[in-house]
Amino acid sequence: MPLVAAIPAFLGTSAGAATVSAGAGLVGAAYSSSQANKAAGRQIDAQQQATEQTLALQRQQYDTTRADQAPFREGGYAALDQILADYQLGSRAPGAAAATGQSQAGQTDWNAYLQQNPDAMANFQELQASGRTDALATDPIAFAQNHYQADGARRPLPTYPAADPNAPAPLTAEQTLQQQIGNEPTYGERPTFDRPGYINPDVSINAFQASPDYQYRLDTGNRNLNAAFGAKGIAGSGAAGKAFIDYGQNTAAAEYGNWRNYVTGQTDKTNAFNSDAFQSDRAYGTGVYDADRGFATSRFDTNRGYQTGRADKRTNDLFNIAGMGQGSTNFTNQAGQTYAANASNAYQTNANNLSSIYGQQADNNASAFGQAIGGVQSAFNAFRGTPGYSGLPALPGSNATQASSYAAAVSPSLYRGPLTTMPQPRF
Repeated sequence: MPLVAAIPAFLGTSAGAATVSAGAGLVGAAYSSSQANKAAGRQIDAQQQATEQTLALQRQQYDTTRADQAPFREGGYAALDQILADYQLGSRAPGAAAATGQSQAGQTDWNAYLQQNPDAMANFQELQASGRTDALATDPIAFAQNHYQADGARRPLPTYPAADPNAPAPLTAEQTLQQQIGNEPTYGERPTFDRPGYINPDVSINAFQASPDYQYRLDTGNRNLNAAFGAKGIAGSGAAGKAFIDYGQNTAAAEYGNWRNYVTGQTDKTNAFNSDAFQSDRAYGTGVYDADRGFATSRFDTNRGYQTGRADKRTNDLFNIAGMGQGSTNFTNQAGQTYAANASNAYQTNANNLSSIYGQQADNNASAFGQAIGGVQSAFNAFRGTPGYSGLPALPGSNATQASSYAAAVSPSLYRGPLTTMPQPRF
């Protein structure tokens, strides 16, 4: 009997019904496995997308943090460079960016590069306005360097001019402070004053007799005696001569004490006046000198205190700004470490989830394969004991070896879904 004609007869038997049932189970298991694989694929895609979005958000937050901290870091670097320059300690490190005004001759002036290339400046300004937070949109030097390379390194590069070899060396912070304070004022010699000599008057009898007072009194008395003796007509008598001598001696004896006291008193007054004038002049001159010296010293000390205070405040401000830059650097490094840890955790979580999905997918495929094998086994069991089939389903006009096609029909490779490879981390 032809094979096609034998099929309806075969299907009408219990073995045929079992075969139909096994075939239906096999198709159902294959369809169920296919749908499970599709669902697992969609779940994997969703898991991958969620992981990438999480990492992108964390990366954006890290870039924003780094951009926000950039001014503080750069300010700290500039302050550190200024401190090192003040104390002539060199630069931060080989290749480190120099502080403003301290760039070495011959180095590329990237700011000047942007100024002499308006198209590059326009591109940088567009990036700034775009809201991007990466270095190319926030750092003019980084943008200029990238623009020069991307443009084929064909444009001329401006450099900082060479320093004047005859220019004086820059002053240190201490030299600048000393220049601002100036030299301590000079005061000259303290003024000196000569004490006046003490007057010792001559109060001898000879000095008295030579004095105008004595001569005046003597002459007046002699004229009076001469007139009196002349009136008596005895001007030339011995009595007249004796009277003149007595008058002169009596007058000298009577007036000498008064004259000496007078002369001594006047001399004492003169000596006292001269001494007072000396003391007064010396006190005044010394006072003016001390006042001028005190004023100059006070002004110098005040200026020195003011300039020293300014220098100390400037130094403290520089150290505070440098410390702020250090804090910003530490904060940025911590943010980077946090980002790296979060990214690692996200990738680890993603790997764990994908592993779970792959395991569930393999379990589903194995279950479907088991169901298919079970259906085929049921069909085989239905054929057992049937005459002419020797324990295997032998279709009319065929041989028993055709049963191997049923086993091939349920190969696991037909039901196992493709496994998606987990992406590698990108930073």
